[in-house]
Amino acid sequence: MTTQAVTDIKELVGEMPARGCEWAKFEGEPLCGSPAQWAIRVHFLVRSRMTCEVAVQNFCDEHKRELMAIPKMHKGTPCFNCGVSADALFGPVMPL
Repeated sequence: MTTQAVTDIKELVGEMPARGCEWAKFEGEPLCGSPAQWAIRVHFLVRSRMTCEVAVQNFCDEHKRELMAIPKMHKGTPCFNCGVSADALFGPVMPL
């Protein structure tokens, strides 16, 4: 999408509403809620169903750094549920 197209959309619908950080250390915990600066594609395990999902979620700077450190800590270790490599768990990262 071109810069002009993005500008035209903003003129038509206005600015996107502020979003909160969707970080939760464990399933069922409250979300961080700090202002989000990043949209990140995330692969995660839903433990209650033992299924993996991929979604785009919003994160603050602090939790973006924490999230992006996970593959480095587990380099070479795939997801135990589906086998996706640690390097493919997160990304791309887009600023909001």
